[in-house]
Amino acid sequence: MLQMNCPECRGVVKSPYLAELSSIECDHCKADVAVKDVFVATEGFTMHRDDLLNRISRFQKLLGEVEKEMQVIEGSENVSKTTRSSINKFYATLQELLTGARSNYRLEIPHGPTVEMDYNSEKSTGRLINLSTVGASLEFDMSGDPPRNKAEIKLQLVLPDVAAPFSLLAKIVWIRKASKDANSKTFQLGVKFMNLDETFRNTLWDYIVANSPFART
Repeated sequence: MLQMNCPECRGVVKSPYLAELSSIECDHCKADVAVKDVFVATEGFTMHRDDLLNRISRFQKLLGEVEKEMQVIEGSENVSKTTRSSINKFYATLQELLTGARSNYRLEIPHGPTVEMDYNSEKSTGRLINLSTVGASLEFDMSGDPPRNKAEIKLQLVLPDVAAPFSLLAKIVWIRKASKDANSKTFQLGVKFMNLDETFRNTLWDYIVANSPFART
């Protein structure tokens, strides 16, 4: 969770959207205050978001090393339950920190709506995995070669409860196989939206907020 101290009353203001906002209403004193000095808070660990961003590559490497260690000890009988539990908690903390470091709140969509991709005049139909106001993660089953990294693609996105589909340009920022199976043709793509107008961005933001789990707590 992202949090900051209200500059008026010093109360703690918590919101998953602090990275998106320039100002927010304090829950304690009800003042509209500027968003600054944002911290990423996990269970038992709090770090200034700017400090985390400045060290993000180190934390990403650390997360990868912890993943490797978890795989090593998975089948070992010589590792205690306490050690396994501690490593799992450390891994969860790192994941939560890295999530808080993202520039924009990202809505996870377990049963994502349909997305159509047009690349090199070939169309593929896939699903939306997660969504922010600047980009998304997508999954496609492809019979041919996947698009290359940094390629520009056209997307047709249909959001539930939103009347019209959206057509937009996007650039691929990462691509990977969804499975370790060498024969798998399922790929996940991270894309950055291009040339978004304010109306579309606001529609995305309204959809994300309305469907966020935090909107129901």
